[in-house]
Amino acid sequence: MHVCTPSAAVPSPQLSLGPHPLQVFRSAKLLGVTVDDQLTWKLHVTATVRSAAYRLYMLRRLKSLDTPTDELKGTYITFILPRLMYASPV
Repeated sequence: MHVCTPSAAVPSPQLSLGPHPLQVFRSAKLLGVTVDDQLTWKLHVTATVRSAAYRLYMLRRLKSLDTPTDELKGTYITFILPRLMYASPV
């Protein structure tokens, strides 16, 4: 990944490892956090929101089946909150 933040386009460097040229990627996933070449968190936030929305649907479905409130809270703490909180200090 070639990190470059100026507004003008900068050509990617041509790097190689021996005879093999290295491929340049627009984004990379490091320890579960997606970072793009502009050092923004847009891709990571989008994926996190999508994942949390799917899990919130699961919670709404359980509520419609008259699941007790304590179990709904446990489901939220176990499945949804960790997704939202992972790498949040970053």
